[in-house]
Amino acid sequence: MNLTILDNIQIDNMYEFLTKPLQKGVLLQCTIKRDKSGITNKLYPMYHVGLSNGFKYLMSAKKKGFNKSSNYYISLNQSNPTKNDNNLLGKVRSNFMGTEFSVFDKGQNPTKAKSYDSVR
Repeated sequence: MNLTILDNIQIDNMYEFLTKPLQKGVLLQCTIKRDKSGITNKLYPMYHVGLSNGFKYLMSAKKKGFNKSSNYYISLNQSNPTKNDNNLLGKVRSNFMGTEFSVFDKGQNPTKAKSYDSVR
């Protein structure tokens, strides 16, 4: 397989770049930095994702507190992603054991949406 590694990339629309898959055969290396500074970040850390070459910022995630399972808001906002954030990309939720994860975009609430089986 022939791989193209993206080192210096110009991103015009960050939201579109992060929500659409890369072309087949393209490799993009990223680095995740955990931020545990401050009082709330000690219990619920923030994670920042950036390009490995020079750490160009891409997105952040913040663990949502007081849940039985892990829930993270993913946003273009570096400070404090919330569910009402205009820069929200979506959220990730795990099961109780932390072995399965579901990703949701900022669209319709899955509990209110028709299931895939009922559409068929």
